[in-house]
Amino acid sequence: MRNYLTLVLLVSMLFVGCFNHQVEEPVNTPQETIEIPHESLVMEIDFSKLGMQIKEGEPGSDWLLNALLDEGEQNILDVYFRNTNVPAQFYIRLGNNGGVPAVPADTTTLAGITEVTGTGYSAQLVARNTSDWSAPALDAGDYQTESSVETFQNTDASVSWTAADFAYLATTSDNTGLLISAVALSVSRVVLAGNGLSVSIKQKGK
Repeated sequence: MRNYLTLVLLVSMLFVGCFNHQVEEPVNTPQETIEIPHESLVMEIDFSKLGMQIKEGEPGSDWLLNALLDEGEQNILDVYFRNTNVPAQFYIRLGNNGGVPAVPADTTTLAGITEVTGTGYSAQLVARNTSDWSAPALDAGDYQTESSVETFQNTDASVSWTAADFAYLATTSDNTGLLISAVALSVSRVVLAGNGLSVSIKQKGK
C-alpha cells in the first residue's frame, strides 16, 4: 500500500512538472547606436580688411581708406555664398556730415544719410560690368578693382551745393537700396557754381 501511494505521488509530480514548464522567450539584444561624428567649422572673413578707397579728382590727391558697412557685409555674403540679393548696379553718392569729414557708423542705412543737394547734383551710376570696374590686380600684395571716374557737376550759375563730407557706394540712386561702403573726403568740399568734383572708387582687400 505504501509503495502504491509513493508511485501515485511520483506520477502526480511528473504531470505537474509538465504543465508548469514555461517556454523561454528569446532575449532581444539591444542594437548598438553608431554616432556619425560632426564638426561645425567656422571660417571668419575679416571684413575690416575689405574696404573702399576714394580718389578726389585734383592734382596730388591720394587714396583715402574707408569702411565697409554692415549692409555691405551682409550683401557680400548673400551674393557670393547664397546667390541672392544681387545688385543690378552701383551708385557713387555724396553725403553731408555738417561740414566734418567722417564715415557713417556701421549700422547706418541709406535712409540715415543726409545727401548733398544742389542744382545738377545726382547719384553717379557705376554699372556692374568689366567697363566700369577694372580687372582685379595686385597692389602691394592685395587685389583691388577700381571704378570709372565719375564727375559731380554743379550746373547752377551762382549757388553752391551743400558740403560734401564723404562719398558712399549704394545699390540704388534713392534710399530703397543698400549702403555698401563709405569713405570720408580729405576735407569738407563745397562744390561751387559751375564747378565739379570727380571721384573714383577702389575696392581692395587688404
